[in-house]
Amino acid sequence: AVNLINGHGFSYNEAAPYVPSNFRVPGFPLMLSIVYRVAGVRPWVMLLLHIVFSLATLVLISVTCGIVFGPRSARVCGFLLALCPLDIVGTQVLLREPLFALLNAGFWSAWILYVLRGRWWQLATAGIALALATYVRENTMLLPVVLLMLLGLQALLTRTYRRGLVMAMVLTVSSALPLLPWSLRNHVRLKTWSLSSAGGMTMLNGNGALLLVAKHNADYVQMMHILWQVRRHTLT
Repeated sequence: AVNLINGHGFSYNEAAPYVPSNFRVPGFPLMLSIVYRVAGVRPWVMLLLHIVFSLATLVLISVTCGIVFGPRSARVCGFLLALCPLDIVGTQVLLREPLFALLNAGFWSAWILYVLRGRWWQLATAGIALALATYVRENTMLLPVVLLMLLGLQALLTRTYRRGLVMAMVLTVSSALPLLPWSLRNHVRLKTWSLSSAGGMTMLNGNGALLLVAKHNADYVQMMHILWQVRRHTLT
């Protein structure tokens, strides 16, 4: 985030040369850099925003549950999310989870509204929300494939082939087009169309990096980079 503010691009290096990276998707660092530009490099401001994101996610999920299952279920959903330990911890650290949870909840809300009401703009909203969530975490990268299969199945069962094709195009464009600038940047700077190079990471790498951090007082992200490079060349 600080590198983005200082014009060094999306890089994890703390000093020159600022090597471009796609180890993570850029959504959260970009949000953090905007907050830092406005409020200065004060992490506590972002942590306050995390609380806002968490509360907004709670409201969004509760409303969505209410639409599908009724008001009693809405209260239960909100209560359970309010007590979720991961959500509580996630608001207290500079991690991507609170922003991702909000965008992910926005996607599912829009998708469920489309399933219930069938409006094309609801599907387009779901696709855009899904793309924004993917910009924050890579978890949802392949979800459009599953959704396209569901749209195709619906078209086959209802014999609405033309509508199914149109809706498939709406979802494809709305979820893929927002991600194109980042993919294009990676192709130009890193010679890959991949959104992120973190896809090959495993929990073993993460634990190994934590051990190196504890033993050598090193930077966690740099240790993850090194382990990934070692693993990639070893496998090759």
